[in-house]
Amino acid sequence: MRQAGGQDRGEEELGCQEPETSTPSRSREENSVFDDTQATGNSSRVVLVIVALALVFIAIMTYFVAQMPRKP
Repeated sequence: MRQAGGQDRGEEELGCQEPETSTPSRSREENSVFDDTQATGNSSRVVLVIVALALVFIAIMTYFVAQMPRKP
């Protein structure tokens, strides 16, 4: 019975506080995992853009080298 009373009190305290300032530890872990997922998504997008730009640069350089006249 003592535990049940403590749980009720804890739920009431959490209910009275604003959700932005006090979040249970489980929500913090879930938020950090979500933040990591977003960071991973953004970093993979950046890597794809860099690789695409590198391939475009290589294609342009290959074209210009192919257009150069042969040396005698």
